[in-house]
This record gives sequence, structure tokens and C-alpha cells, in this order.
Amino acid sequence: ASIPIITVSRNTLGYWGQQAPNSLIYYLPNQISDEFTNLHQHRDIDVLVQTRKSSEYLIKTLIPALEKKCKVLIIDSYVENLPALFNRTKVYLYDSAEYWKLQGVSEGFGLQPMEALACGCQVFSSVNGGLSDYLDPGFNSYKIAGYALEYDVAKILQILEASSTLTLSEMVLAEYRTEHIIHRLR
Repeated sequence: ASIPIITVSRNTLGYWGQQAPNSLIYYLPNQISDEFTNLHQHRDIDVLVQTRKSSEYLIKTLIPALEKKCKVLIIDSYVENLPALFNRTKVYLYDSAEYWKLQGVSEGFGLQPMEALACGCQVFSSVNGGLSDYLDPGFNSYKIAGYALEYDVAKILQILEASSTLTLSEMVLAEYRTEHIIHRLR
């Protein structure tokens, strides 16, 4: 009870509210830089995936199936300019549920899917842990690994061809921008 807790997601806030009910607890969201914005430019990468924290299904099953049908870029190292990369990408895949389950902890927030959404990517993701703070499948994102490989491939290819897109509203993003966070700190 003598240790105050500051969390970056409401999901984690709820967890600590249950685990440490007598501690002071606060919510201070992660900050998303203003660099993460949709530049409305040509996108030459169909699908982007970063191997870090990615599920075995994503790496060993879904990506090989997609590589036969579209342009996939797999990142396994540091990216100097992530906003530029997201602005070149149509679909971003982020499936971290398996990784966190094996670690015995949960996703604290999941900043990269939000950054990708802010840049105009269509995000396919597991909706685990802190991702549930802002991901809403069918409204601003898509659920991955929910039915079958064929379903995932067909849905991703359909989104690559679609003219309409799902977005994360500026109202949602505002909570994670610098101005709002500074206001909460004060």
C-alpha cells in the first residue's frame, strides 16, 4: 500500500486495482509523437510485420501464405524512421498474444499498432492486454488469427484492394498526444 502505481493503460490500471487494492493508483497514457500522422502518400508496401513479439502463426504460417500473393516486408531490426515506414505501408500485422502468454505477463499497452493507425495503416492484431484500450475490431482495426488461415489471407487481400479504410479517430488519438499528457501531469 505504500507504493503508488502509475499505469499506461486502463487494462493495466484494472489489473493493479485488483492486485493492489490499497495502493494509490494513477493512469498516465503512453505518448504518441506528432510524427505519427497520415501523410496521405503512395504506399508501396502491402503488408508490414516486425518479428519481435510476433506469434509463431504469424511468422511461420500467415506471412508465407501472404508472400505468395502480395508485397510483404518483414522487419527484424531497429527502424530509424518508423513514421515514414508506416506511411509507406497499407497493412500492419501485430499478433503479440502468444508472446506475452509465454512470458507470463500481458501486453502493457502496445504502442506500435496505435502509431501505425495514426499513419493510416490498416491494423490486423490480437486484441490482448493493453491493446484493448483502443483497438476495436470492425471499427478501427481487424482481429487476426480469429478463424482460419484462409480467412485471414482473404480478409487482408480484400483490405488491400478496398478503397475505404478503418481509422483511429483524432479524438481517440488526442488522449495520447503530448498536450493531453502534459495536462494530466499538471
